[in-house]
Amino acid sequence: MIRDVLSCTDYRTLSLYIHIPFCLKKCFYCDFFSLTDVSAMELYIDTLIEEMSLLKSINTSWESVYIGGGTPNLLPEYLLKKLLSSVADVAGDSREQTIECNPEFINRKQIKLFSDYGINRLSVGVQSLDDGFLELIGRTTKRKSVEAAFSVIERYWENNISVDILANRPISHIYGVINDMDFFIKMGVPHISVYGLTVEKDTPLYSMVIDENIIFDEEYASQEWFDISSYLVDKGYNHYEISNFCIPGNESIHNMRYWQMEPYLGLGASAVSTLKDKEGRIIRVSGKRSVSDYCAENNSFYNIDIIDNRDFLFEFFMMGLRTAHGIDIERFKSIWGYSPDFFIKNMIDQAVKQKKIITDSGKLFLSFDARAVLNKILLDILSCIDSFDVIPIPRWP
Repeated sequence: MIRDVLSCTDYRTLSLYIHIPFCLKKCFYCDFFSLTDVSAMELYIDTLIEEMSLLKSINTSWESVYIGGGTPNLLPEYLLKKLLSSVADVAGDSREQTIECNPEFINRKQIKLFSDYGINRLSVGVQSLDDGFLELIGRTTKRKSVEAAFSVIERYWENNISVDILANRPISHIYGVINDMDFFIKMGVPHISVYGLTVEKDTPLYSMVIDENIIFDEEYASQEWFDISSYLVDKGYNHYEISNFCIPGNESIHNMRYWQMEPYLGLGASAVSTLKDKEGRIIRVSGKRSVSDYCAENNSFYNIDIIDNRDFLFEFFMMGLRTAHGIDIERFKSIWGYSPDFFIKNMIDQAVKQKKIITDSGKLFLSFDARAVLNKILLDILSCIDSFDVIPIPRWP
């Protein structure tokens, strides 16, 4: 089915996301599709490989590959080899090939395997170096295993690397974020993603908050974003997206393509794609949250939703304004027929006067202070878009 959709349109470039849903243990805050039952692991990988083989006939240039999860580096060596060999066969020329890793599974042999098969970027899910906080949120990682992993990485990994850190921690662990980041800055890690810990319904963390076993300081959380940004920028990192910081030149190619609204393909259970159908409509293809359904190779496994032009236009603003780069005005005009300010004319004059929205060097972007209130600005943008009776058909991608 995926091949049928891809054959409808000539894509100059595409990005590929591959979902590996298996975990040793599900973290208390996690709302992503993952599972600890690994009995179908080999069948799942074989199904992924079979689906990837269908992509060889697609005439496109693969810009990036991202293998996410779950915990991809939980896979045993022989399955990792099979998967990475298939990825290299299909998209080995892509500029960036990332695999998510948990520190406790990283070892010298695995690092060599990644290098041998063309992986050139690790995304390491550290989350914290505070053992008490890690235990509180149900992580299997400990500070000792992180230090051991980075000792191996420092000695044997020669390519790019990113780490994930959790902010917005409960009051009992509120001040550890800067200390965690300092450890990785001293290690020379060129990319740091800092995500706020969110409390999702139907997770153990939600129950802990409801029972008041965990308490958050909402007032501090709003200031923390500024403190983290100031600290990292002072250390030479660019705050290039709401939650992402890097030494210049180390931006995530794969994620930038999401934020710039480029087409992408997702394979596996719960994976999502944004593509076009044979009628030229923009569609979102979503895999069901089921390994057994995926392995059954049933065409009904994927759900296809047509994205309304109005919703897609709003996504352009929502995703583009997350980044310091902002929205490329000429590309926007080539897709929508008008510049961005045409669609937000009811608010842009005031926003420019208040120095929230800036237009410079062919880009429309938010000031640093305005990025902290992005959600409020997006509500104003949505109101502007809703005032139009008709939204043009986008000439995308």
